[in-house]
Amino acid sequence: MAADAPMSDASDQPQAFFLADFDPIKKPKRNKFAFACAILASMTSILLGYDIGVMSGAIIYIKKDLHFSDV
Repeated sequence: MAADAPMSDASDQPQAFFLADFDPIKKPKRNKFAFACAILASMTSILLGYDIGVMSGAIIYIKKDLHFSDV
């Protein structure tokens, strides 16, 4: 009995190694459409936040220039 050959639980015979056992594990394929949708959604959220920030800073001067009031 060889010490370096793994033994199976069912019998005392050494297990056979196959070439497929030594192949590297393949990475799963990435979904490019889902990745593009995620990038687009994050960019629109960033731009919406920027727009809200700019407009709330500019509203002071817009009210003064156009003579608007809160009422």
